[in-house]
Amino acid sequence: MLVLLAIGAVAFAALGLGLSGYVRSAEGSSAVVNFVYLPMAIISGTFFTPKEYPGFLRAIAEVLPLTYFTKATRDVMVRHQHIWSVAGSLAIVLGWGVVA
Repeated sequence: MLVLLAIGAVAFAALGLGLSGYVRSAEGSSAVVNFVYLPMAIISGTFFTPKEYPGFLRAIAEVLPLTYFTKATRDVMVRHQHIWSVAGSLAIVLGWGVVA
């Protein structure tokens, strides 16, 4: 679980730094990150299950890194799977972090 959380922290920190690098002020970067993070958290299934979403929202959720991180965390923490069983999800999260 700690390895999973460390990978997620590094990847999402890179995403945040990459995104806030385009904004000139601290106040503006906070607003931009919240503008991106809150919809991503809702769409990706962190608060609600995306199974009931319309097709276009499910398609967006399939692209977001938080969808895969949430799934991996849930599988490891709740379903007691090993970290290598969620390697595909971790690869997607790491890919987003590398791109950022």
